[in-house]
Amino acid sequence: MITDEYFIAESYMTVKMVKEVMAEFTWPVTYSVEKYNEYHISLKFPLCEIDLYNVPEDGVSVSFLTYDGGKTLNADEIDIIGFIDNHDPKRDYAIEYGTGANNEDNTRKSVRNNIKWLQQYHLGFIMGTDYSWVTKYLASKK
Repeated sequence: MITDEYFIAESYMTVKMVKEVMAEFTWPVTYSVEKYNEYHISLKFPLCEIDLYNVPEDGVSVSFLTYDGGKTLNADEIDIIGFIDNHDPKRDYAIEYGTGANNEDNTRKSVRNNIKWLQQYHLGFIMGTDYSWVTKYLASKK
């Protein structure tokens, strides 16, 4: 039987959760955490906006929406990894592994892993002092 109904998995990522994880780290600039919709939470820094998006059953991913005071970027983490110098998360910080189940604990671990990644590789981007990967990424799109 064919039906128009389909299953939409629940998202456990909340603004409260992201704020709690963000508070575990020191940030060089001010920021706000805002809900875009059930699956997207925006990290708004003075010079950039970063989207955390939850794909239930797959975890949380990062997309860089803007940079340099509002210039459009829309770059997903999977697309930019090759442009980050010395990128080796397993070497550079402790990755937290979950069970793969879609639940609050695994979502929190996924958020924390992404925040660690932002801290390790993107503080210069966030502060507006290093757009080296952005320059390489944008050049590859031409």
